[in-house]
Amino acid sequence: MGAYEASRDFGPFNHRLYALKNHPGEVRQLIGGKRCVKTQDGFSEQELSADEIKEALQTDIYLSEALVQQWAASSALEASIKAAPEG
Repeated sequence: MGAYEASRDFGPFNHRLYALKNHPGEVRQLIGGKRCVKTQDGFSEQELSADEIKEALQTDIYLSEALVQQWAASSALEASIKAAPEG
């Protein structure tokens, strides 16, 4: 348990958005400020604005609008848009 608690300060999933959802024929991921889509034909990546991230959480990941608004109000949206920490 000590290693888990120690990783809470620097773990990559603690400070940036990471969400994944399987869809028919593709996998959609939201990683920080990017949407990544993997299909049998390849991989695509798209930078998203703050409003596009909130929309993608609802349309790609199927989170409710209320949950997305709470998440955004907690400063997590701004943290997710920042550059990934090095290391």
